[in-house]
Amino acid sequence: MCKSTDDTDDNAMVKPEACPDDETPLKGRNKWPEENQEFCWFHRVYQRWTYSYLNPLFAKGSRQYKDGARLDHHDLYEVPQYMKSEHLSSQFKSFFDCDDGSKNLVLTLWKMTKPIYLPAGFCQLITVLCQSTNPLVVRGLLNVLEDNPSQQVIREGLPFAIGLFALLFMNGF
Repeated sequence: MCKSTDDTDDNAMVKPEACPDDETPLKGRNKWPEENQEFCWFHRVYQRWTYSYLNPLFAKGSRQYKDGARLDHHDLYEVPQYMKSEHLSSQFKSFFDCDDGSKNLVLTLWKMTKPIYLPAGFCQLITVLCQSTNPLVVRGLLNVLEDNPSQQVIREGLPFAIGLFALLFMNGF
């Protein structure tokens, strides 16, 4: 592997050494793959849906697993600055040590997680609404089909079919 440890201590700190050519870290190590702006919007959306940007990491881990080695921290992507512990710690301290002198942990955690949880909660609300509306739309479509067994029901059934498609598509997000 591409590391060296002190043989006297099992919990010794891992020190990076020069890696051989066959164990070089992934080419994209310095870029967080979810923020890669080199590709068109469709490719970025596809990668976020399928996590295909992790395929090189999975392939390298699979090759190393067959050889008896394991992935180490050099193989992983570097974390963006806004996700590093130093930044999050200073942000927590600034929110916790507010100007009015009160130290409220719940309020501090809410201030820190609000930018993440509010959009996620909105997406979850949309998902729940789509999932609970789907059976109603299917029931409406089936009622139209049952009421007109030998007739063409495109005019009456098409809005239900489009609505069902739209709900399933929105549920995918």
